[in-house]
Amino acid sequence: MAFEDRKGELLAAIGYGKSRLDTAKLALNDAGIRHKIRCFSEQD
Repeated sequence: MAFEDRKGELLAAIGYGKSRLDTAKLALNDAGIRHKIRCFSEQD
């Protein structure tokens, strides 16, 4: 029974880590897109 509790904690920790990575990726993508838009609009 103790193993089942630990398994839940582990899955929660993995899920938390993945969501943090996804958030970081989204933030980087967003910054990259904004930079491209800024460069594109400054060309005019």
